Amino acid sequence: MTRCLTHSSFKTILRKMQTCFRFQIAVSLILVITANPLLRGFADTPRCRFENIPVIGYLAGHFASPYKVCCPEVGCFETCGDFSHLPTPACAESYGINFKLYTQETQNAPATVGRATAIPAEFDSSVRTIFLIHGWQENRSTPWLPIVKDRLLEQGAANVIVVEWENGADEVWYPQSAANTRTTGAEIALIADRLKQERGVNPSLLWCVGFSLGGHTCGFAGKRTRFGRITGLDPAGPWFAIFKHTARLHHTDADFVDVIHTDGSPLSPGTLLEMGHVDFYPNKGQDQPGCSLDNYEGVYDSDETVLESVRLNVITCNHFRSTAYFLESLNNPECFKATHCECTDLDRLPESCVPCSYDSPQMGIHAVDWDNRIRRQSDKTMKVYLQTNSNAPYCSLPIAPVIPPLPPRQ
Repeated sequence: MTRCLTHSSFKTILRKMQTCFRFQIAVSLILVITANPLLRGFADTPRCRFENIPVIGYLAGHFASPYKVCCPEVGCFETCGDFSHLPTPACAESYGINFKLYTQETQNAPATVGRATAIPAEFDSSVRTIFLIHGWQENRSTPWLPIVKDRLLEQGAANVIVVEWENGADEVWYPQSAANTRTTGAEIALIADRLKQERGVNPSLLWCVGFSLGGHTCGFAGKRTRFGRITGLDPAGPWFAIFKHTARLHHTDADFVDVIHTDGSPLSPGTLLEMGHVDFYPNKGQDQPGCSLDNYEGVYDSDETVLESVRLNVITCNHFRSTAYFLESLNNPECFKATHCECTDLDRLPESCVPCSYDSPQMGIHAVDWDNRIRRQSDKTMKVYLQTNSNAPYCSLPIAPVIPPLPPRQ
């Protein structure tokens, strides 16, 4: 059935959808910050025990999730201290996780990598191994995942391992999926260690790319075993951004961590929080061009299917733009060079930055080139700014003045 709306009423509905989405995040954050410590019996106490806390101990024992869960082969996960804001994660055995290995020869017929099964013969220990991890409410068929997989394999020989954890990521109660990133990350680390021990993989060849919750999942894997690189595609903000670095992605989780921020507005799925050795803030890290309501002016007289598609696009456009930028960087090695570097105030971009030199970081797959040339000489971290186009191709030529290269050191 077709439902006709006026232009103004349609845009009003979309704005209400965005407001409702952010309201849900706000209410949930208030609940987790206020109620959760009470139900956990002041989880920061030394052993996360409740026996000596009258009334609260009784409530916690009856209504709160257990303070600890122990999972086969990956150990125990407590929900005290730095993790007191999260529910107890589920073990991977309860929600299921698969590791699908793709190579240039098996691009459409993946092999499975498991805890105990033999590592497939197709695996090549001499080339990069790239873990791809989706976010909340996604699965193996989410549009960006197979495309990025194919484009990575077009770059050259590689082992691309798609981490299928959809049943752990699709919890209606978002905090539970956020908690499950801990156990999923532990499973990834377990597989990475197998590859190192049984195939002699050099840790510098291990790369983890994660979108939203997947970014933090990569972080938890890197906290357990060494990775050469982690790329966070708009890592999730709720349940991570205001908490300690031990409970989220951080630049200490890999030899090199690069992060693309695209939806860092208040109460949005992403965050502006600096997490990597280099953090990219295209278009100030929020409100990406092409994602505004004005881009949907032509669909206010449409059927329910189109309206549902628009609803999803309006809510998630900024968040998913990080995957589009990363994908485009695979196609064009000259794109997405930062124009403003050394940013100091994320509320004042690019005014708080300085023009980049000729060796500016490059957003996407080639960010590691900057790491190899510059960052490792000083072990510095940096926040950088650039602009993009509103539609694909998103690559935009630099607009900032370029500082000439410094003379070589004597």
